[in-house]
Amino acid sequence: MQTQEIQQDLERFRRDTEYFDRHRQEFLQQYPEQWVAVYHQQVVGAARDPKRLVKQLERKGIPPGLVFHEYVTDQEDLLIL
Repeated sequence: MQTQEIQQDLERFRRDTEYFDRHRQEFLQQYPEQWVAVYHQQVVGAARDPKRLVKQLERKGIPPGLVFHEYVTDQEDLLIL
């Protein structure tokens, strides 16, 4: 992967992270207690089990390693994976 591609991926990931943060409250209502995947500022998958989320992404041809994903909960627990 070339430097320019890496920079583009990092910039897209930053935008996807910001998108998730801006829409967190909506996601709490739409996807409670689920893993949500955002790619190019769109929700591209959601599942209660992260393995199922990865399978959804793979079926859509989206590389899981390039997708921003986070567990949507109103709990204050910190999840480290």
